[in-house]
Amino acid sequence: MTNYEIIGDGKYLIKAGTVVAVAAGIIGKDPAVWGEDADRFDPDRMLDGKFEALPPKAWIPFGNGARACIGRPFAWQESLIAIASIFQKFDFVASDPAYNLQLKQTLTLKPKNFMIRAVPRKDASSLASTTASTSVSEKALTKGTLRDGDNGGVPLYVFYGSNTGSCEGFAQQVAYGAAAKGFRAAIGTLDSVANHIPTDGPVVIITASFEGEPADNAGHFVQSLSSTADVSDLQDVSYAVFGAGNRDWVHTYQRIPRLIDQTLHNKGAKRLLELGEADAGGDVFSESFDDWEEKLWAALSRASTHPISLSHTV
Repeated sequence: MTNYEIIGDGKYLIKAGTVVAVAAGIIGKDPAVWGEDADRFDPDRMLDGKFEALPPKAWIPFGNGARACIGRPFAWQESLIAIASIFQKFDFVASDPAYNLQLKQTLTLKPKNFMIRAVPRKDASSLASTTASTSVSEKALTKGTLRDGDNGGVPLYVFYGSNTGSCEGFAQQVAYGAAAKGFRAAIGTLDSVANHIPTDGPVVIITASFEGEPADNAGHFVQSLSSTADVSDLQDVSYAVFGAGNRDWVHTYQRIPRLIDQTLHNKGAKRLLELGEADAGGDVFSESFDDWEEKLWAALSRASTHPISLSHTV
């Protein structure tokens, strides 16, 4: 049987050398994965951890795999920034309230003759004008401190490991709220501090575990941290870890966040708060983080020698 391979739960016997064509478009419309309304455009399918909960290979976008366009993620990021910037400043209404959806397609699918009006917003969220204090770069943290020139507030470092954006979003939430609580936040990927974890302020780590493996921007950090797991050389580091995972992968659930949390502890770092965990496939994914974040600010307040505000505006 070495010249054969059985796939599809024993349904198909493939002979060696057989050419197999996979209809990727059909995979993306599988009712068993996406529901009976698989053909309907519904961005909510990707929100609140649902994207992370998808079975492997359930989502195969155009230009995926070995022949993937290397510019696709960059184009996506540009699109997200452009759309976010537009919605930050404008509200949109349909030019024709009675419009019925009609589709047209060339290379992409789009609504036919659908027109909208942009109305300048008068009540933009205060978050629109708020940014984290700094972004972290390798050069900025080679000495384990915030950038020269950053003034005011207690230093706070927020690092994330994220492939799909959930943990990065949580990290931004912490960084955005830091200034109001008396902190000066710096935010970056875990790989940006793979060999030099800051020591002049608390370190908050928010990271995911993908089938037991770290996110693409956290692999170097995990490797460097794990390589000398029994050496107590991080006594000056204080930290808190929050992990995102999916309970469908029972044997690897939260493997990376738990590994980071325990390894930091083993190497002498001070744990400020017990490890927080959230199930991306559950119903309270975001709520789990919100609860942990509230405990985080309380823990940081207790650990700080400076007065910290725990209040917030609504």
